[in-house]
Amino acid sequence: MSFAVTRTSRSFVAPCEETPRGSLGLSFIDREPVFRYVVRSLHVFRHGREPARVIREALSKALVKYYPFAGRFADDPDGGGEVRVACTGEGVWFVEAKTDCSLEDMNVGSSPYVGLDNWAY
Repeated sequence: MSFAVTRTSRSFVAPCEETPRGSLGLSFIDREPVFRYVVRSLHVFRHGREPARVIREALSKALVKYYPFAGRFADDPDGGGEVRVACTGEGVWFVEAKTDCSLEDMNVGSSPYVGLDNWAY
């Protein structure tokens, strides 16, 4: 099956409330280079009323409790060479896209499913 996915918008979503500032050290596991990779995921939702707005608002609320995810990786300000999380409250990328097929056409929810390597983004 062939289909096209088009990005319609890309923006930052910040926490909806003020979050703690500062920096946090990484755990032992997080400091291991072998575990440093980006998890690529695709979340698909059935069309509802303004789904992007609903998801964006929920993400903004979740980032209040999970505020380190709204920060950035930074070098240790003391010069120790450790990577830390700078809790800046900047936010996370939110990408909205559309496609020329339906969820039923793609058999969403069935397994196995097309991997993300087959998607262009």
